[in-house]
Amino acid sequence: MKKRLPMILVFVLSISLLLINTQQNFLQSPNKTQPERPKLTYSWQIFDSTTWQVNKNTSEQQQTYLTAKAIHYQNNSKQSDFTAPFSIQQKPNETLLIRSQKGSSQNDQTIHLEGNVQIESASHNKENKSLKTEQITYNSQTEQLVNHVFTQLKTPNVTITGVGFSANLKQDQYKFESNVKTQYQPH
Repeated sequence: MKKRLPMILVFVLSISLLLINTQQNFLQSPNKTQPERPKLTYSWQIFDSTTWQVNKNTSEQQQTYLTAKAIHYQNNSKQSDFTAPFSIQQKPNETLLIRSQKGSSQNDQTIHLEGNVQIESASHNKENKSLKTEQITYNSQTEQLVNHVFTQLKTPNVTITGVGFSANLKQDQYKFESNVKTQYQPH
């Protein structure tokens, strides 16, 4: 019995220490500091939205409709990110359809679209045009379109492909930078 007594005492002492430690953990006051919330990188957000800018008094002006699955906007930096944007811009003689998988804007003037970008222009007095690419940047101040990737431009008679594209929408001029191929289809 003398040989077992020290072992039994060690066993009882370990169990009591374990119980005391467990009880102290349960009785301890919870940590009063809240975990820090992540800082938001945007001022506001909206989901499944449709916005429009329509002037009912003068139909000669441009009217714009925009839909997106999500828009995140930062007021201070005037930057936004949007998911699945689709825009219709109507002028008296022209309609412009723009869609992509995602996009962003800086200073409310430079818009960058990426992921299956499609721009279609239908006009009463000009040729209809269709542009397809993976990314493109538009500056609303200068009315310039620019990219450095593969682009396809279709008109009723011509399909032009190339790498690198720029367009001046004010002057209705465009150019391809390299690997340019043209396919003409007469009517």
